[in-house]
Formats: sequence, structure tokens, C-alpha cells
Amino acid sequence: MQYIVKSVVPLDQLHISGFEDESSPEPERNAFIDQFIGQFAADPVMACRSLADRSGPKVDAGTLASVLFKTPELDKTQLGNLLCGNDNLVRAYVDRFDFVGIRIDVALRMFLLSLRMPSDPNASENLLLAFSYRYHAANEEAIVCDPQLIAALVLAIVQLNDALYGTFGFALPNHAITQDVFISAFRSRDQDRYISDRLLADIYSSIRTNSLSHALATHERGFAREVVISPARPTTRLTYDVWSERIYVSIPSPDPSFKIRLQGEGMMFDPPILDFSASSEESFRVKGTSLGTKTVLFDRIGSHAYVLI
Repeated sequence: MQYIVKSVVPLDQLHISGFEDESSPEPERNAFIDQFIGQFAADPVMACRSLADRSGPKVDAGTLASVLFKTPELDKTQLGNLLCGNDNLVRAYVDRFDFVGIRIDVALRMFLLSLRMPSDPNASENLLLAFSYRYHAANEEAIVCDPQLIAALVLAIVQLNDALYGTFGFALPNHAITQDVFISAFRSRDQDRYISDRLLADIYSSIRTNSLSHALATHERGFAREVVISPARPTTRLTYDVWSERIYVSIPSPDPSFKIRLQGEGMMFDPPILDFSASSEESFRVKGTSLGTKTVLFDRIGSHAYVLI
């Protein structure tokens, strides 16, 4: 039998606390949150102030960002408008994703699907820049270039998307743009080739295959379909190098235009992609390959990624 040492502490500092019952039911959500959702749709700034007043002085940008991140029912148009006007809050919000080790275009897709980009291009660019800098900060041990080049890459990705699909208004239509043209254009900003041709080619292929999307607008919310996870409260503990129990993910009906790619630093997934083409329910297992806190990210892919939340 083999053992893994996770930590060493002096015996006089060791305390044993009660173990949480994994089978305990999902706790009811605070009534303040339900009220917050309604207020947020009308005036997000006032809603956040009201929530802070009721919660006491401990509500900082990080705490508020966690509430925004963990409350999928919030109006996504208002969320985008709120974040673009608050630098501290948007930085804390991006940090909630824990994008360590996630390819930049994949991370950008997940970020965009969590909110609705503002109609004002300058406001949208502020969100993209905030994403860029926090993505760089999360991956600074692996990224050899400066944050400004990562920001240029993110803008280039969105411009490529808009040349092909016109989603956000960052570029004029150019459906004939090729991979070589995309790479060559970016080389004018990256003459030292910090960003590899291989990565740029992979990004081009990804965007050419599936456009970037953002969340449904306020008037489109009626088209949203819910992704349900079972158990509703998956285990919060992983044993190193041991597969978890199966976690089930379901959508209202089979959909060949929707998949979920499972992402997370220091984890393996079985299977790594959930394909809903033939079934409305799929399942997966997860195994930790390193010690420490982990975050499982659902990368929604396919033309219906923006509809399922």
C-alpha cells in the first residue's frame, strides 16, 4: 500500500473537525439572492449596493464577483454593462474562472458566454482588455510575452471572428480571410514570434469552425435552455489519482449542435467531451493529477452553446 503526504504539521497545532455529510441536501439559497436577481435586471449598480449593505462590510470586489459568477439567472446584458464600468470587479470576475493552463481562445469563449457584450465598442474593448490581462496573470509562468501582446492577440481573435461572422462589430466582413493572412497580420505585432505559428493556426481553425458567441440578450432569455448537473451538489473532494463517482449532465433534449468540453488544471476527465448528439444526458468522471484546489470548467461548444446555460 502506498501513501501520499499532503502536508506536515506539528501535533500541537493539529485540530480535527467534523466531516461534512456529502449526501446532505443542497442548502436553500438565501432569499436575498432571489431578490438580488430581480433588482439586478432593473439596476445592477443599485442591486449590488443593496446586497453589500445587507451583507455587511465584508463584501469586497472578490466576494461580489463570486456572487455574479455563481448566479447564472442574472441578466447577462446588465452583467456586461456593470463589469465594463468597474475595473476591480471585472478583474475579480475573470479570476473566478481560474484559466490556468486553458488555451486562450477556449478561455475567451467561456468568458464571452458568461455575459452579453455591451453594444458600445469601447466598452466591449474594456472587457476584452480586462480578460487579457487577467488571463496573462493566471498563466504568467507559462507565457513569455508581456500582457500587451496577449491583449493584441485577444483583439486579433475577435477581429478574425467578426471578419467571418460579424458578431461584435470589431471588423468589416471578409469571409475570404485565410490562415496565412491571419498569421501574417499578427506577425506585424509579434515580430519576435512569442506566439507560435502552431497556436495561431489552431486559433484560426477553431474560429473558422465555430464562431465566438456571447450570452443571450435580455429579450432572448425565453429561448434559454438549462443544463442540469446531478448530483446537484457534486463531491467537493478529490482523492489524488483516483476517479470520482460519475457526475451526470443533462439538457432538455438531444442536440447535435451542442457539446461540453471539460477543462481544468491538474485534472483528467473521462470522457473529456460530452456529446449530446444522441442523448439528452451524459456523464463523466474526474481524477486529480496534482494536489491543491481545483476548478472544473464547462467549455460549451457548438452553434447552440449560447442557448444552453
